[in-house]
Amino acid sequence: MAATAGKRTSAPKEVVFNLSPTQLRFALSRAMITVIYGGMGGGKSYATAAKIVAHAVRNKEERGIQEVRGCIVRDTLPNIKRSPVPTLQKAFGPLIQFKDQYKEAVIFTDPPIFIDCFGIADLGDLSKLQGPEYAFIWLVEPAPIADTERYSGGIPEEVYNIALARCARQEEAIPLLTIDMNPADEDHWTFKRLIEIPDGPDPDEPLIIKETFRLPVDENVHLQEIAKQAVRVAYRNDPTSLTRFVKGEFATIYHGKKVVEAFSRERHVAKEVLQPLKGFPGVRFWDSWGEPRCVLGQYLPNGQIRVYDVVMDHTDIDAILPKVKHALNQPRWRNAMIREWRDIGDCTMNVHDQSSKYTVTSRKIEDALETTFEPGPQKWDSLKSALGQAFRASTSEGWPAVLICPTQKALIAGLDGPWHYKTDASHNVMKSKPEKTPASHSCDALANGIAVLMPWQPAAKGTESLKKLQAKQRQRARSYGQARVLHA
Repeated sequence: MAATAGKRTSAPKEVVFNLSPTQLRFALSRAMITVIYGGMGGGKSYATAAKIVAHAVRNKEERGIQEVRGCIVRDTLPNIKRSPVPTLQKAFGPLIQFKDQYKEAVIFTDPPIFIDCFGIADLGDLSKLQGPEYAFIWLVEPAPIADTERYSGGIPEEVYNIALARCARQEEAIPLLTIDMNPADEDHWTFKRLIEIPDGPDPDEPLIIKETFRLPVDENVHLQEIAKQAVRVAYRNDPTSLTRFVKGEFATIYHGKKVVEAFSRERHVAKEVLQPLKGFPGVRFWDSWGEPRCVLGQYLPNGQIRVYDVVMDHTDIDAILPKVKHALNQPRWRNAMIREWRDIGDCTMNVHDQSSKYTVTSRKIEDALETTFEPGPQKWDSLKSALGQAFRASTSEGWPAVLICPTQKALIAGLDGPWHYKTDASHNVMKSKPEKTPASHSCDALANGIAVLMPWQPAAKGTESLKKLQAKQRQRARSYGQARVLHA
C-alpha cells in the first residue's frame, strides 16, 4: 500500500506500507467504526497509520477533499509520545512533522493530513473534542494495561461517545472513528461496546457500521522472535495477561469463586454459530426487575438445552418485551417456525410489584406473548444443584447437555467467572449466594430455565416425585420429534 506525498517537493514521492493480510483488510475497511486489537507487538499502530492515509485518499477521490483533519486521543499526552508517535515517525519519516511539543502534526501526503494530539484522562478533558471539526478520530489503547493507575489508565467510555459524534464534523468528509488496542478484560466498556455487539450496521442507524479485526501477533514478520518469547515468558504465570497480551484475546477476570465450576468454553460453547432448529419447541428464560433479561433457546428431544440469543434491557419488563418480540421476528427465528414456547423465570416474578398490588411481572409476559409463565425454584440450593448437574451432564450421543451459541459473549463471559461467590483473602467463600453484578442477570435467567427443565438433587435426597418429574420432562422433550440432533 502506498501514499503519494504532496506540498513538499524535497520529500519522497510516496510512502510504502508493508501490511499483513489482517492489517490490509483493516486499513481498507469502509466501516465508520473500525477496531484493531491483538497482543503486544502485533503491529496495531502501524496498521492504523496506514488506515488514516487510506482514509485521506478515499476522501479526496470520493469527496474531493483537499485536506483532511483528525485527532489522536490517548489517556495522556506523554503516552502519545511513547506510542504512537515513534510508529508514525518510523512509518512516514520526513513526511510527518510534529509541532508544539507533539500537540500537533502534519503528514505531507496528498491530500495533507492535519492532526491534533490530545491526552484525555478524565471527563474534565472532554471539552478538547467539542470545538474542532474532524474527518477522523483515532483512539489509542482505551483499555488500561492493568487494574492500577500506575500504568495506562485507559480512556473513559464517555470519550468514545463524544469521539463518535465529533468524527463526522468536517464538512463533506467521510467520517472515521478508529481504535487500536490490546484486549481488555470482559468487564471493560470496550468489550461491551466494540466486541460483544456484532459487526455490521447499527440496527437503528444503518449508516453507522462497525467492523473489528483481531490481529494475530504471528502475522507481524518484523517483530523479532526474542521479543515474542519475552512476552510469553513474562506472562506465563498470569492467565489473564497471557490471554490479553500474548493470545490477543479479551479475558475474564476472576473476582471470586465462579458459580458454575463445571462450565468450560471448550465444551459448552459451540464452535460455529447456532441456528434455531425447525419444528422443536422454544424456551424463554427470564430474569426481571431492574435489569431484565430473556434467554432465547430450544429444548431438544435428546435432552440438550441450546442457547441462541440473550435479550437485555436496563429498565423494566415493559421495555424488554418489545425487544424480545423484535428478536423473534428476525429471519433466524421465523424460519424455525416454532409453534410452542415455554416461559420460565425467577419465582419472584410472580410476586406483586411494590408499586401496585395489581401489577405482576409474570402476568405481563403472559399477556404480551400469549403464554403461561413457569416459576423457577424458590431456594438457591435447588438452582445450584441443577446447574452443577446440567453442565456436567451429556446427552445420549455424548454432546453437552447445555450448548451456547458463540455470539453470546456476555453470557459466556459471565459463566466463566464474573458470576461468582464473594471470597476472602484466603479464597474462602463468604456468602452462600452469588454476588449481584452486571454478569449475573443473564446467568440467573439461564439457571431458572435449567432448574425447571433439568431438576436435580443428590440421590440420597431424591424423592419419588422428583424422579417422576424428571421422567415426565424427558418424555415431553422426546414427544416433539424423533430426529437425530447433531452437535454444532
